[in-house]
This record gives sequence, structure tokens and C-alpha cells, in this order.
Amino acid sequence: MDPILRSRYVLIMRIFTLVYLVGAALFFFLPQKIFLILNFIPTTFGVLQPIPESSEHFWLILAVSMMTMLAALSLLSSLSPQIHGYAFVHILSKLVSSGCFLFLFLKTIPYFAYLAGIIVDFPIAILVFWITMRIMISKRRYNKKIPESAEPVVGPEVTTNG
Repeated sequence: MDPILRSRYVLIMRIFTLVYLVGAALFFFLPQKIFLILNFIPTTFGVLQPIPESSEHFWLILAVSMMTMLAALSLLSSLSPQIHGYAFVHILSKLVSSGCFLFLFLKTIPYFAYLAGIIVDFPIAILVFWITMRIMISKRRYNKKIPESAEPVVGPEVTTNG
């Protein structure tokens, strides 16, 4: 595996670990601020509709749980870049959330928050997919250069008369 690509992959995954942990804490401890941020553009510029603030916290707990799981997957990916399953679960999570945001945006009220969810989650899915595929391709190329069954070449025996 290309060491420079590996170090970039590890760095990106560690950044995601931190982002997800901070995001989970913000969602859990400051949900009203998150709603204010998500509603800034619709209320200021009149683009799309602001999402109504939730009065209950059931779904918030599930969102924090998912973000914590993504932080763990990102950390595991950074610790074991050769295990691609961690990244694929990460990608799947982001594709599912993007698809659900898109569905709700098109089929229900066009809240700006749904569009923001797509704008954030889909590029993450693409980035993690892209860097993971580069790691996989790099690993294959690297393994071809150094065959697993490489044995030292034995030359003619040299004897000395002495």
C-alpha cells in the first residue's frame, strides 16, 4: 500500500472521527442551536422552508447514536486501513441518509434542512468511497510488485579452498 496514500486515508478518517464526535455532542447538548443554524438560510433569505423545532428528543438520541457509530467506524478505519468493511459501512450509512433526505425533500415539505443533509452527507459518501477505492487499488498494485511467494534467489554455491 502506498505509504503517502495510507497516511492521507488515516488522516481523513481521524478528522471524521473528531467531526462526528463533536457533531454528536452538539446535536445532543445544543439541539436548539442546530435548528437555528439549519434555519438561518430559509429564514434570512426566504429560500425553501425552515424546519420546525422538535419538542421531543427520541430521534435526537438515534442521531447521536449514529454519529457515535460513525466516529467509531472512522477511528477503526484509521487504525486498520487494510480492513475495507469499516469504510463500506460508513459509505452505506451516508448513502442511506442522503437517499432518505432526498426522498423527504421531494415527497414531503421541502425543508432546507433536508437539502443541507444531502449537501453534507452525499459528498462524505463520495469522499470515503473514493479514498477507500484508491487504497484498495494501491494495495493491489503494491502486492503485485512484491509477490507473496517470493523466495530468495539461490545462485551457484561458492566454495573456498582454504
